[in-house]
Amino acid sequence: MMLEYPPDAYDRNLALKPPPLLILVMLYCALPLLLILLAYNPSPKMQGMYTYLQHFESPLSLLCGLPAALVLFAWAKRLPQAGATWRQVWRWGRWLLSLSLLAHFTLLFSQRGMAIWNTFVLLDADRLVVVNMGLDLLALYYLWRVRRVADVFADFPAPPRPA
Repeated sequence: MMLEYPPDAYDRNLALKPPPLLILVMLYCALPLLLILLAYNPSPKMQGMYTYLQHFESPLSLLCGLPAALVLFAWAKRLPQAGATWRQVWRWGRWLLSLSLLAHFTLLFSQRGMAIWNTFVLLDADRLVVVNMGLDLLALYYLWRVRRVADVFADFPAPPRPA
């Protein structure tokens, strides 16, 4: 049997490992969730970050990161003894990440994008919005144009055979 990818592209369970860029995309998709959790951390050390993060992320961003969080959990559970639910979540991983990216893009566009589009004036805070929107589109392009990404989400370690 000829392998389509080099041997180091597979993990110890002979499943195709996610490439580093896919890992970054998964983390980027879950970033609003992580930032919201950091922003509402009651620690006194985080007080300055609280105001800063609330300016850039809204509680609605939490919803955008939930599908990506599911994919990250499925990645952590990507073992032969994983249940059927995690296998199904992993199989639908590209769609869930796309949903997360599109929801984030739509949220950003509805909050600031229309004002930028109508006035063609970029304030300093708006530059970050435009960069985030561009990253959302780039990540979407990567998810659907790179064959290895499709192969990674199609591959899951085989369940153990009964003895």
